[in-house]
Amino acid sequence: MKNYWEKVPSLGAIVAAAGCPICFPALAAVGSVFGLGALAAYENQFILITQIFVGLSLVFAVISFKRTRFKLSLTIALLSGILIFAAWYVFWNEALVYLGLAGIFISAVWNIILEKRIGECKTANVKLGGFR
Repeated sequence: MKNYWEKVPSLGAIVAAAGCPICFPALAAVGSVFGLGALAAYENQFILITQIFVGLSLVFAVISFKRTRFKLSLTIALLSGILIFAAWYVFWNEALVYLGLAGIFISAVWNIILEKRIGECKTANVKLGGFR
């Protein structure tokens, strides 16, 4: 069973941050290419949405870890989430927020690849009659 819904918050955090041009100028340049510049008036809402999506990404990273048991991907996601919130609330550093968003995205893509490989192994195991 392929369940990609848990990867949506990672992409959502990046899209929401791209809609916030004052806080994230580099993402705003990418967002303006896709017409997200019109959303600049809703910057405060996008800041909140970005934080919610980052939190959901962390929750789904833990859920994905329960299936894959791959600690490095979970560690990257958790450290990235901590980095984002620390950069946001403790000391404002735009570069660290970007780094954290990139880490969450990398962790989500990595989990998709891991879950696909695990699914292929389970399918091969069933075809071989339970022997590896």
